Amino acid sequence: AEAPAKGAFNIPLTSIPLPAIRLPIISSILGPFNIGAKGKGRSLETQNSNASMEVEKKKKPESLISKKLSDVTYIGKPNKNKIVDGWKNGNPWGDPNLQPSDCTSLKENFLDKNGLLEVKRAKAIMQTTRKGLFRIYPLGTRLASTNYTPNAHWAVGAQLVALNFQHIERPIRLNFALFNVGARCGYVKKPASRLRTEAECRELGDRLGLEASSLTIEVVCGNKIPRPFQGKATTKVVHPFVKVMVLHSGLCDTGPVSLTCNNTEEKRTETVSDNGFNPEFKVKSKNHFNFICHDPECDMLNVEVWSEYQSPVLIGYFCARVSDLRPGYRYMPLYGLGGKLMATSSNDPNCPGVLVKIDKEKATEKQITIANASRSFNKAGSTPGSHTGSVNLDSSQTSRTSLDKTP
Repeated sequence: AEAPAKGAFNIPLTSIPLPAIRLPIISSILGPFNIGAKGKGRSLETQNSNASMEVEKKKKPESLISKKLSDVTYIGKPNKNKIVDGWKNGNPWGDPNLQPSDCTSLKENFLDKNGLLEVKRAKAIMQTTRKGLFRIYPLGTRLASTNYTPNAHWAVGAQLVALNFQHIERPIRLNFALFNVGARCGYVKKPASRLRTEAECRELGDRLGLEASSLTIEVVCGNKIPRPFQGKATTKVVHPFVKVMVLHSGLCDTGPVSLTCNNTEEKRTETVSDNGFNPEFKVKSKNHFNFICHDPECDMLNVEVWSEYQSPVLIGYFCARVSDLRPGYRYMPLYGLGGKLMATSSNDPNCPGVLVKIDKEKATEKQITIANASRSFNKAGSTPGSHTGSVNLDSSQTSRTSLDKTP
C-alpha cells in the first residue's frame, strides 16, 4: 500500500487501496472478514454456517477400550436403601437384582445407625457381601481428615473400606497391618467365617460361628529405642514404656459386643527411666497382659512404644491381626509415625523393636465370662490393669506434631 499523504488519516477507509488480508482472531469469533484491495470498498462475509458444518464433519474419536473388556469391568449402582432395609429384617436379598458387578457405597456409621451387628442382621450382611461389592467411606463432617476404625467393617465383609490418608494415625496403621499379609500384593482373602453359604449360616442358628481366643502378651524388653522427636528436635533422653492394646471388631459369636466407647482394650507397662538401649520390663504385674479376642480374624493387636517426656510422646508401633500371631518369643520391629520400618529390613540387628512372649489358645466359657465382667464400660475407655499414670492419647494427636525421621 502507498504511504498516505499528510492529513490522509482523515480519509475514509474505503478510499485507501489495501491488499486482501484475513483477521484470524476476529474470524474465530464472528467468521472471516475480507477487506477489498481494489479501493471499491470493504466486503464482509460471515461464514458461521460453514464453521458449524466443519464442526459437524469432525468425527468423535472411537473408544480405545474393547467393548468386551468394558462389559467385564462394568460397575453398577444398586438401590442401597432396599439393601439396608433388607438387612434390618434379616434378609440378605433386600435387592434381588443385585449383581456381582454392583458396588454399594455406604457411610461409616451405617452399622451403628441401623443396629446391624446383631446376629441375624450381621449374617445377612455377610451373605450380601459375598454377592456384590461394598464400599465404606468417611463422613463428610470429618473436616480434619480424621478416620474411623476400619476393622468393624472388615468384620461384616466389606471389600473396600476407604480412609483419609492425610495423617498416618491409628486406623491407617491398622490398614497397613492388614495388607502387610500376602507380600503386600494389595489384596487379602476374606476369612472363612465370612464366606459361609446360606445353608451353613442356618445350621449355626443364633450364632455367628466365631471362635474366641485367649491372647496373653508378656513384654520382656526393648532394643535400641530411638529418642523421640518433639517438634523439630529430638529429646536428650528416653524413658520408654509400652502400650499393648487390642482393637476389637465389635463382633462375637453371639452378636455385638461393646467393650468400650471405641472397642479398644488398652494396657501398659511401667516406665523404665533413662534407658532406650536395652530397657527391661521386670514387674510381672505390669508387663503381663491377657486379652479375650472374640473375633481374632478381625481383631487387631497394636503395640506402641512411648517415652515419658514433658508429656507422653509416641516413638513407634507394631500392629498385626490376632489370627496372624504365632506363639512363642517374638521380636516386634517398630514402625515410625510415617508408617515406615525404622530400619532397612526387619532382619537388621539395629532395627528398634520389642521382645514379647505370645501365648494364644482357644478361650473357654469361664475365661470369656470373667473377661466380660472385669472390663470397664465407661466412656473414657479405661480398662482394669491399666497403669495409674497412663495417658490415653490417640496417636493422631502426636502424629501431627511429631516428625518421622526414620529411613
